Amino acid sequence: MSDRPTDDPSVGEVAGSRLEMDSIPPDQHLQTKYVFIDTEAFRRAQYDWNGKALSKLVQFAEEGHLNLLITGITKREVYSQLQEWLIEATSALKKHKVVLGQLDGSHIIATLSDSSALAKVEGAFEMFLKAARAIDVPTTTAMDEIFLDYFARRPPFSKKKKAEFPDAVVIASLKAWCSKRKAKAYVVSGDVDMKACCSTLGPLLHAASIEEIISQATVSKELHGALQRTLFASETLSESLAEQVRELTVERGDLRLRRLSGTVHIVDDINVYSVSVLEREATTFTCEIEFEARLVLRLEVEHEERLDYTYEEYEPSRFDRTEKAIYRSFGAEIVVEFDPKKPDETELVSVCVFKENVELDVNDLIAR
Repeated sequence: MSDRPTDDPSVGEVAGSRLEMDSIPPDQHLQTKYVFIDTEAFRRAQYDWNGKALSKLVQFAEEGHLNLLITGITKREVYSQLQEWLIEATSALKKHKVVLGQLDGSHIIATLSDSSALAKVEGAFEMFLKAARAIDVPTTTAMDEIFLDYFARRPPFSKKKKAEFPDAVVIASLKAWCSKRKAKAYVVSGDVDMKACCSTLGPLLHAASIEEIISQATVSKELHGALQRTLFASETLSESLAEQVRELTVERGDLRLRRLSGTVHIVDDINVYSVSVLEREATTFTCEIEFEARLVLRLEVEHEERLDYTYEEYEPSRFDRTEKAIYRSFGAEIVVEFDPKKPDETELVSVCVFKENVELDVNDLIAR
C-alpha cells in the first residue's frame, strides 16, 4: 500500500493525553489506559480484527476505557507477517485445487492470488488501528542505551535472541514516551524477553494476553478474584471440561511415527489456572479459561522402519498397542451465572473447550 507508518503522534496523542487524566472506572482494575500490543500477541489473535478479542479492544477504546499504543516498527512487522500469512494461505489452498474446483471454489484461490489481496488485508489492519484510535509512539533515537543493553545481554536481548533490535527499539520508544508523560503502559506479549522489560512498578507493565487486558477492563480486581476462586474449585466445571476433552482425537505430530491412532480414555487431575472475563452482563459472565489435564491415551502406533547403509543396522517397522499418560494444556470459553455474595449458587450456563487435536511425537511415547 502507499500509506506507510510514520512517527507522527498527531490527533491520537491529544486524545490519549485527555484519556489519561480521566479517572479509571470503579468496575475495572487496569492500572493505566495505555496498552501496547506486541506483534506476537496480534499473531496469537490470528489478526482477526473483527474477532472477539480485538473487536473488544476497539469497543473499550470507543468507550474511553483504554487507548491503544502502536509503533512504526510494530506496524511494519504486522505488514510483513500479513504478507507471509497470505502466501501460506494461498499455498495451502493450491494443494487442494482439484477438490475446490469440484466444489466450485476455484475463485477462492484466484481471490488470494489477486494483486490487490495484500492491500486488502493491510487495509483491514489500518481500519482496526483507526477504529481503536491508536496513538503512534515515536521511534526513539537513544541507540547508546540500546547498545549497552545489547552487550550486557539485558532484556529484550538474551543468549537466544541477542540481536533482537526491533524489540529493543520498541521498548526504548515506549519507555521514552511514558517518561515524557509520567505515565505507565501495558505491554501485551507472550515473549519472555519482552516480559522481562516490564515490572510491577512500571513504567511498563506486563500482560500475558489481550484477554487479560479485556478482563481487567471488564471487572474489578476483587470481583475477578472471587470469580476465579469459585471456578478453580468447581467440580462441575472440571467434569464438563473432562467430558469434552475425552472427545478429542489423537494424531501423530512426528513423521518418525508411520501411523498413530488412539482415543482419550481417562481425563483427570484438571487444574484451571487462568480466568479472563471477556464480557459481563449483570451476573452473567463470559470467560476464557486455560486449564491443564492429565490424559490417559489408548494408542496403536506403527513406528517408522530404520534403513541405514548396512544390513545389520536395518530395523523393520513395528506395531504397538499401549496406554500412555500425558499432561496437556487447553483453552475453553465458559458462560457462568455468578453472584459474589452467593458463590455457592454459581451455575455453569455453557462450556466449550477449544477443539485442538492431541498431537504426539516419539518423545511423548518414550517419556515416563
